[in-house]
Amino acid sequence: MPRLARATIVALALAAPVALAQQPEEPRISTAPPAVATGFISTMSVRHLFVIESADLADKRQPGAKLHELAAMLRQDHRSALAALQQATDKAGLPPPEDELGSRHQAELDDLREHDATTFGATFVSLQRAVNSEAIAIVERYATHGRIRSLRTYARDLLPTLQRHDEALRQAR
Repeated sequence: MPRLARATIVALALAAPVALAQQPEEPRISTAPPAVATGFISTMSVRHLFVIESADLADKRQPGAKLHELAAMLRQDHRSALAALQQATDKAGLPPPEDELGSRHQAELDDLREHDATTFGATFVSLQRAVNSEAIAIVERYATHGRIRSLRTYARDLLPTLQRHDEALRQAR
């Protein structure tokens, strides 16, 4: 056997165990929660908080059994929905829902406080309809396309409640 061939075989034989012993690099798994999921959590928690706080305000500011009944239903359902969202985020190991209003909803709540008894009820219902319509669209989208199972289940479970609110708010006009 020629000397060069023998040297090549020896070199390959010595290098093979080293090459075979190397582990491929582990794929990097992001520990950050998906942006869509965190956005969904934030958006829904802020909406729930807005509905709860504006319903509390309606009880203080507006006389009338009809508006009080509507506000009580909204408050109770959104408190339950916020608790369910907390459970869904815990189950998925995601950051907890927001615990304060965003600037848009805070401004809307502040504006609502400025209304007197003659305009408060209509403004309250109008704001609730807008928030509810947006929430329905967001929840439908996540229920269909969301990647995190516990949040998809939360969205699917919440949708009938939001649709019921939509009907109640239409009748309140």
